Amino acid sequence: MHLVSSALWPLVALLAIFMFKPYVETFLTAASSQVQKASKFKVGQVDITVSENALPKAPLRVGKIIPQMDNELMEYVLTTDPSGTHLNCYEGGATTTPSELADDGVLTRLQAMHMLTVTKLPKNYKDDSGQRCEGAVKVDYDQLFGETRTYYFDVLKQMKFSESK
Repeated sequence: MHLVSSALWPLVALLAIFMFKPYVETFLTAASSQVQKASKFKVGQVDITVSENALPKAPLRVGKIIPQMDNELMEYVLTTDPSGTHLNCYEGGATTTPSELADDGVLTRLQAMHMLTVTKLPKNYKDDSGQRCEGAVKVDYDQLFGETRTYYFDVLKQMKFSESK
């Protein structure tokens, strides 16, 4: 009896594998794809692993904007809280153009991408705290700015950081 059961279990296992072959193949293909789509790279003393499958899909409008973003724009989006209106005061009066508002400046480029609106305020503008600004601009952030910022953070949250060995 022991000999029969010893010889029978491999047959049952083979039969089960044959019956569930499509499911086993699907599982192995998915597992293989997951491993292949994970990227690992080193930055200084930190290993960073990113799984392509774990990365969130960009909303349509954000997906169209991101290829236009350079490092300077990306840094501004990541470091600026878009809630509310921002007032930027500049010394030198209305005749001095702040570098951010130059033709290739960050605010000008983001405004051209419909991510924010810059409004130049009158000379000697007085803000809510009573501070006078010789030159000032008001920056209102559009919904696309917030969506892009959120997407960047969602991507960063999917990265796994570990100490390099």
